[in-house]
Amino acid sequence: MPFIEFPNVPNVAGVPAILRSVTVPTPQALEVGALGAITSLLGFGPPVWGVFDLSGNQVLVPDSFLALDYKNDARVSDYPQEQGAFASYNKVQTPYDVRTRMTIGADLASRTAFLAQCDAMLKSTDTFNVVTPEVTYLNATVENFAYRRETKNGATLITVDLWFLEVRAGATAQFSAAASSSPLAANQVKAPNAADPISDGQVQAADPTAARAAALQKIATQNGLTVITTPITQ
Repeated sequence: MPFIEFPNVPNVAGVPAILRSVTVPTPQALEVGALGAITSLLGFGPPVWGVFDLSGNQVLVPDSFLALDYKNDARVSDYPQEQGAFASYNKVQTPYDVRTRMTIGADLASRTAFLAQCDAMLKSTDTFNVVTPEVTYLNATVENFAYRRETKNGATLITVDLWFLEVRAGATAQFSAAASSSPLAANQVKAPNAADPISDGQVQAADPTAARAAALQKIATQNGLTVITTPITQ
């Protein structure tokens, strides 16, 4: 007897649900679809693991995540007091450190692309987000990249370690040019090399020029002083 794709079976109580038409799904299919929508709505979907860029694109697609280590410290500053006591006055959170271990097998092209992407992430200054089902670690850069392969795991299975370190955005100073009611003329704008040269080193003594000696004599006469010039002997 040939296989009947759509058997003529009544849809009554006690008869198992079977496929009766291409366009009409079975009750089980309806239940599974509804259950999937509900679980997705409630956040019970499949767990998300991955490394994404700031635009939300997944930059690494490993076969699996083997391990993830997270560490974050806080440093407390203190100062000594009398009789060997110390007082604490500040607490600063240090950047967090996330270390991931992933595996990549697949084919030769996929392994080559995966390792090349890891190397590019290490050499770039871009930041990434490490996503886990519970926590998303934001704004982290790759500071260490290592991988290994062992015979017991197969020659084509590569274990990749990536260490991420948080990058915190610092404040940047912003300046605005002061508005001038009367713009400078072209002949009033000084070039960067227009400043007078200044020497902070030792200066060799020398006889004053005639013009400078006359100027000193004039200033001394106006103030009732006498200028005595002594030639410098080399």
